[in-house]
Parts: sequence; structure tokens; C-alpha cells
Amino acid sequence: MRSPTELLGKIPGTWQYVNAKDNILLESGQRPSDFVTDNPNDIPSLGGENISSDGFISLENIRYISKDYFSRAKKGFLLKDDIIINKDGANTGKVAFINNLPLNNCLINEHLFTIRNTGEFDQQFLFYFLLSRYGQRQIQSRIIGSAQPGFGNGFIKGIYIPKPSISEQTAIASILSAVDNSILAAKETIKKAERLKKTLMQNLLTGKLKPNSTWRTEDEFYLHDKFGKLPKDWNVKKVKEFAIQVTDGEHVTPERSGKGFYLLSARNIKNGSLELADVDYVTEEVLVNIHKRCKPEENDLLISCSGTIGNVCRVPSNFTCGMVRSVAIIKYNHNEINPLFFELLFQSTILQRQIKISVSSAVQPNLFQNAINKLLVILPPLKEQKEISYKLESMVRLISHKDFKLQKLERLKKSLMQNLLTGKVRVNVEKILAITNSLNDSSLSGHEIQNKELVGT
Repeated sequence: MRSPTELLGKIPGTWQYVNAKDNILLESGQRPSDFVTDNPNDIPSLGGENISSDGFISLENIRYISKDYFSRAKKGFLLKDDIIINKDGANTGKVAFINNLPLNNCLINEHLFTIRNTGEFDQQFLFYFLLSRYGQRQIQSRIIGSAQPGFGNGFIKGIYIPKPSISEQTAIASILSAVDNSILAAKETIKKAERLKKTLMQNLLTGKLKPNSTWRTEDEFYLHDKFGKLPKDWNVKKVKEFAIQVTDGEHVTPERSGKGFYLLSARNIKNGSLELADVDYVTEEVLVNIHKRCKPEENDLLISCSGTIGNVCRVPSNFTCGMVRSVAIIKYNHNEINPLFFELLFQSTILQRQIKISVSSAVQPNLFQNAINKLLVILPPLKEQKEISYKLESMVRLISHKDFKLQKLERLKKSLMQNLLTGKVRVNVEKILAITNSLNDSSLSGHEIQNKELVGT
């Protein structure tokens, strides 16, 4: 068995490693399947699907159980500052911290454990350690089974946790909690902006709302057999009627390299942008061969067509890349169709609904070239396309800016967890606790978090 130092590295001399089995109390939820309801006035029951990969609670698709069951339940009650961990299934090991739920009436189901400690730890510090790569590496190594992965009560035996003083634990948790509060605020801002963008797109891209913010009158529409009312000077065309090329990426598995040119797959295509944190590379020689099939160029439209299907973005300027078959591309005349309008149109309900139908009717969950060619596209005159794009561009930029800020915060959190939880960077406990107390537990600013007087001595 590997020692704590081998697992986690060195820690400060005033810290110690302790075995989780001596410090953690587990309690499983119960199986309320016969008492599940759709009534939000009943009792919320959390499961593994309500834990996000970054440690937050998601209340989307939450289940409810009858009040009668709650009155008879003997365990699985949630308390403030509980940690919950998913104990089986595809997401085994995911953890979350409970601090913002209706705790007087909330349970966990049989797929979760609550984690509490015997008093030697700040509960939030313990949560961040279990969420960190140091904690997850140990937790994931204890999962058994492949068809039905999971673990039992004994999984905590031999999991080692670094133990600073309680005051230092609390200071570390305060810093990480402040970053989490900023992350949640950024996510909420993005959600609100996305909702506004969606509403604006729905009205602009169907012609109900003019780019000058006035509403069209009834006499300005004609009745289309597929889309209902459309402005009289708007056309509907299949993609194949105006596309120069519709194809997907390389079908033969390209040889990857450690560096070179980007090789895009579906995971790199996000709505409105490319995600290049996890991307493959190929050499120039391999890229030249890939380009014989298709060469992505500025403003061509990329579509994820396998896995997560229907995400779209334009090829950026001065960007050289190749694609594998999980990415499709539409080449078109950029002087006849406005690139930003075209990208937004593919993100709209109009196109996404068609894509969903095309995928569900296929034998395999893929969006194939033939289906893309048949998609119906609503096309205003080019002048109005540009005006609509201009109207939506500020919203697109705001979301992009907020998303960039969110990514920076997530990187900051990852870096802080790596350094603070093992003592590589020490905190000024008195100053951190003084600030958090004076703010009555409100979040610290990014400047304060990174201030060397507070983090690092």
C-alpha cells in the first residue's frame, strides 16, 4: 500500500495526514421509488444526477417524494454543511457541498452517501479536498465493477487527508468558497443572458421583430407551409440549394502528434466558439492529407455531429485546422449569407428542432451529411441578415466575455485547490478570517483572493 506522501506529496511540518476511516461518518439514503411524485410541494430527493462535476448542486430534473414517506424515513436527511457523494453508476465519486437547499425538508436517495466528520475538520475544507484531484484520485481508485461501478461503506478506508489546524482549514475553505461564489454568479449571469438572447433570436430570426425593434404587422407576412407566418420578402431554402460543400472530417483515423496543427473533434465545438483545452494535434504532413477531403476556412460553419450533436461555430480568422468525422462543415458564399447570422440561425430553435428530428430518425445517433443537406433555412435579404446580426452581436459578445471570465475563475479555483489544500502555498489565517468575518461571509474579490498578503507567506 502506498504511503500518504507517495499519494499526495509532502505537506508542511505542522500538518499531518490522517486516515479518513477515523474521521469520516457515512450515511446512505433510502430507496423511495414507490413514493416518487411530480409535485414540487412534496419533499425534494437528491440523487447522483443532481451533482455537477465541479461540486455544485443542480436542481434541474429534481425528484420529489411524498410527505408521508418523509415522515417515516429513518435516515438520509440532509443537514447544512453536509457533503454528499455519488456511490454508484457512471458518476461514482462526484461530491457536492450542501449550503443552499431547503434543508428542513430534503433527503438523499439510495445512490448517495452523506459525509460528515468527527469534529477534526472544517466540513467545507473536507469537501474541497474530496473534490480536488488529490481526493478524487484516491476515491476513483476504490471504485469496483465495470458494468455497474460503485463502492460501499468501506471505500474510505485508506483514503488520506491532509490536516492543518482548524483555523487554517477554515481560512483555506473561505478562499475557495469565495471563488465558488464568483463562479456561481458568473454562471447565473450567463444563464440570464442566454435566456434573453434566445428570446431575441426567436423573434428576430422568424421576422416577428424587425432589427429596428418594431413589430411587423399582419399584412407584412405570408403563410409558409412549414414555418407558419414569415415576412413576405424572406425565403426558405434547403442547405443543399445554397451550400458550396457539405461534408464531415477525415474518416481514416489520423496519426496524432504531441504538437503541430489542431485536429478538431465534436468535443471542441461549442455554440459560438471553439473549446481547445482538450484538443488533438497532427503534423503538417498529416494535415495536408486531411485537407484533401476538406479544408476549413474562415467563417465556414462547423457542426458537432456525434456525441453532443448540433453545436455550431464559425472557423476563426487565421486559424488552421483539420477535422475528424465527428465534425461536419458547411461551406457557403459569405457574400450572400452573413456568417454571424448563419451561425446564430443554426443555434436557434428553428434549426435545432430539425436537427433533433434528423438524429432521432437515424439508426445511429449521428447527424449525417444527407440530413444536413435537407435542413430548411430561413433567409431574409442580405441587408436584413446584417442588421439582425448587428442587433444580436452585443449580446453574443457579452456572453463570450462572461464565459471567458468564468473559465478564468475555474482555472483559478483549480490552481488554488492544488496549492492550498496541500500547503504548497500558505494563507495568512488572521487576515483571511478577519475579511470573511467583516463581510459576513460574502465573497472575496478576485483581487483579494490573489493578493500575496492573503495567500502565501
